[in-house]
Amino acid sequence: MDGRVLASARGDFRGPVCGGLLRRVPQGGLRLEAVPLRRFALVFLRHLALTYLASGVAVTALALAIIYAITRSAPNALALAVLAGLWLSLWLAPGIASITTWRTLRRAP
Repeated sequence: MDGRVLASARGDFRGPVCGGLLRRVPQGGLRLEAVPLRRFALVFLRHLALTYLASGVAVTALALAIIYAITRSAPNALALAVLAGLWLSLWLAPGIASITTWRTLRRAP
């Protein structure tokens, strides 16, 4: 596959994703005031663990379906799908956990 095709596909998604985040997150960023560090850490770590598990399962299932459709080899597809799902979840989970933690603590008294 040509690298230019992949680069243009990445560029096509960059605009809508960044635009959506800018609309959802206020100009001050994900700012919290008067939240104890211990409470923040407990809520963030819980959200991080749950997000990592959920995104790992979702990305692994999607990758398994795509890879199996291409390779038609269940053991190879499963190995690659688990590897892809866990690796991509390492990148996705902190960002999602940050936003969900911010939303949770913003509403808390």
